[in-house]
Amino acid sequence: MRFYFSTAAIILTLSAVIGCTHEGSPPIAEADELQIPAHEQHAVNKTASQGSSHLDKEFYDIREVSQVQIQDHTQISWQEEGVSLTALAVQNDQLGASTQVSSISITQDNIDHPIEFEVAPASISSVSLSADHQYLALHLKYNEGHRLVIINMTAGNYYTLNDYLSRNGRGSVDTIHSYQWAPKGNHLALAYGDETRSSVAIYQPDKKMLLDIPTSVLYEDTPVIVWHKRGKGFDFVSAKDNDIYVLNRYIRGKSLVSQVKVIERDEVADLRSISPTYAK
Repeated sequence: MRFYFSTAAIILTLSAVIGCTHEGSPPIAEADELQIPAHEQHAVNKTASQGSSHLDKEFYDIREVSQVQIQDHTQISWQEEGVSLTALAVQNDQLGASTQVSSISITQDNIDHPIEFEVAPASISSVSLSADHQYLALHLKYNEGHRLVIINMTAGNYYTLNDYLSRNGRGSVDTIHSYQWAPKGNHLALAYGDETRSSVAIYQPDKKMLLDIPTSVLYEDTPVIVWHKRGKGFDFVSAKDNDIYVLNRYIRGKSLVSQVKVIERDEVADLRSISPTYAK
């Protein structure tokens, strides 16, 4: 079985939501929002009020993830929960300063599924499996930015999320800055845009629906997104050129973003350590 890119969609605009369906499917309703019990909201408020304290990692969804492994600068591998990836990188020049990934293959149940692309990526930044094991995300690095490939492990197809969003009312999506799967199911928190802007959203691959998170601030970059432990919301870091990092918080059911505090570079590194593991 081979995977093929699928970009057919129907645009449905509801507020800041776009919803797209497969051919012949009925329109998609607005994304469900989860309400937060009072005791959990108290925990959220307590964490947000700790403006001068160090990050509390216990507040976040910390899971065991497999890191992309690179051997001899050419052999790339990854494996988790019965799904494995193998890829081959080749050098573009004699000095070895420039490389590109020439092939990618996903293996599940002893069946190989090659991934094909029109333009070869420079490297594989990360690989992440959704909590329900239904989808695999490949974060690929290109010269102009990062592209995120979503693979349906059940149906056996895949598509580049950047292209899908661009064709469905999100303008030019040059890069997916960061992403993380929710602790349960397969909702994907992500930041997308280009080198000068970053929009935060939740993507539902089952429905191919994007829920943009309304904010009053235009973000330049969003290097990290980390879900809360119970999946009721997530934190994300916004960054500026002057190396100022701000921790922001989104709570589902509230449909708003609040600024938690300005954080240091080492705290950004702490959050990176519990987000999808990137190749070194």
